[in-house]
Amino acid sequence: MRATRWLTLLTFCALAVSAPLVGQPPPAAWQARMASSADPSGGNDDRGHYVRVTDGRAVLADLPGSGVITRFWTANPNGVLRVYLDGADEPAIVWDLAREAAPKGGAPQGREAEVSRLGGGLLWWPWLTYRLGARVEVEGAQQLYYQLNYVDGHDAERQAAARRDALAVKAGAYTSAATTVSARGETVIAARNGAGQLTGLRLRLTPDSLALRRALRLRLTWDGAPGPSVDIPLADLAQADLGQLQVAAARAWSPGTALDLAWPMPYQHSARLAIANTGAVPVTVNSELAAAPLDDALTTLGYFCATGHAATTVADQSHPLLKVSGTAGLFVGASALMAGSSDVKFLEGDELFVADGQTVWAGTGTEDYFDSAWFFRDGAFGAAHAGAPLLLAGKSRVAAYRWHDAGDAIPFRQSLEATLEHGPVNDTAGARYRTVAYWYCPRPYVSDPMPAAQPLEPFTETMDGARIIEAESLDTAALQAGLLAEVVDDANLTYQASGGRAAVYTGGGTVALPVPHTGVWEIGVRGVGTASLPDLELHPGRPAALGYARLDGGTVSLRPPTAAGSSIDFVWLREVAKVRDALEAEDLPHEGGWQVVTEAPAGLARAAALIGGAVATEPLPSGGGALEF
Repeated sequence: MRATRWLTLLTFCALAVSAPLVGQPPPAAWQARMASSADPSGGNDDRGHYVRVTDGRAVLADLPGSGVITRFWTANPNGVLRVYLDGADEPAIVWDLAREAAPKGGAPQGREAEVSRLGGGLLWWPWLTYRLGARVEVEGAQQLYYQLNYVDGHDAERQAAARRDALAVKAGAYTSAATTVSARGETVIAARNGAGQLTGLRLRLTPDSLALRRALRLRLTWDGAPGPSVDIPLADLAQADLGQLQVAAARAWSPGTALDLAWPMPYQHSARLAIANTGAVPVTVNSELAAAPLDDALTTLGYFCATGHAATTVADQSHPLLKVSGTAGLFVGASALMAGSSDVKFLEGDELFVADGQTVWAGTGTEDYFDSAWFFRDGAFGAAHAGAPLLLAGKSRVAAYRWHDAGDAIPFRQSLEATLEHGPVNDTAGARYRTVAYWYCPRPYVSDPMPAAQPLEPFTETMDGARIIEAESLDTAALQAGLLAEVVDDANLTYQASGGRAAVYTGGGTVALPVPHTGVWEIGVRGVGTASLPDLELHPGRPAALGYARLDGGTVSLRPPTAAGSSIDFVWLREVAKVRDALEAEDLPHEGGWQVVTEAPAGLARAAALIGGAVATEPLPSGGGALEF
């Protein structure tokens, strides 16, 4: 039996209250904005730019009127952050950014704020309301990179909270069907009449490959509009050109699925869901659909749209995320696949949002927009609101997402121009960008079809400080009895393989990996299936660290996946380094109950569910050893 892979599109409803008949534009009196350290000259010096500096205190934002502070990010947390609300002399929040894990001052309005360091910087999602102004300052900071998001204007808190709550994730029950989509044909997989909203759409393909995901398009049309509001290749909805993504972010790629796109999709009169096949091979599409009665999602949000752009970057021109005019709307997120040069200079580009002719958001770097820092210094990650679950070819290939669903959705009345620079000043021509913008419109909007996805150029994997072992390069003589290996081209795989080839294993047994010398090593693998070191489920194209182990020089045995549809692209070994010129504690004379810990402690091994498979759950000791009492 041919193995199948799931493609999932989940959408969720909002608050269960009465539903007016038509969507309305967001009120003009409120707006989502960002204060940041972006270079005011338009250059690339995006640090240390403040509103003013007085007596060693730098003001990051001085906000008049009423509003709510929703997000704070910095790439280099240092100094003491203070937040003053409503003209108070004493700060509501005090936080030593470098020394304290969380701010002091309690949870405003009883809501526990989120603090994260997953992406390499510091990210804080507060919900700080103010009626008579707010001031945010930092004392003793050295050239701070920062972003501060807030919503201001009349009734700003209620407006932001209503949209945040309307975007909350809610599951639903499914009904299933199977349909064959003929080559170069289109098939309606579901049609709904009357008012309602979709709460889930799952798609499974047979056969399944990356080429077929590029060839099949999802088209969603609301209320009999002359064209679809969504016309996107499945590979772009899943950002699957780098491999199937699986992270704990309900908006995009969640456990057990290839695509989990969690946005409400309401309609007043009808919904048409179709799959178009632009390829030469018929494909069976197994679909599951969930729906719910219409609530106020149509008036709070509008009609769901997904607009894609694909382009090779050009000097002096930013890449468009979304450019619309003559309509109101609400921007709620973006996903991106970026393939640039090995120096990753393209990631220096800043995001810019111009709503109704006014700049409301000027960023400090591409990876900063995706809640990371320093060129994704800490590796791949996935979080609730943003992430970069795939970083390949020395981080020159990036799949990332950012959801504006925590009070920072951007409204507009007449137009929105959202762009992403490439390089410091749009000066890295030749990079390939494929992006999808997710937004809502008060009326059904006909999106331009996203250009067909073309294969990316072949690549060879590199990884900081790691030895990459291509699976096809392993000596077949080292395979134990009963284990057979076949090298295959990646044309029929669900991910593009390093070097264009991968190894498929059948039977039982293990394969020997070469270990240069004795030490504590990180061991990881990219592929599909379940490998053992210990057992860890892999997902197509996502590098996953199996764990840490003290290995002797020579070889270590890896039990590769052998189930139908499984494969291995490459394995990596990365030694746990010693701090330069440091005196290791385990090398000191010791007695009285102290002993050298020579194995990587269990708590430091990578968990099977670790998002992105790129960073340890806890810091490892220098050299992999320590003294333990």
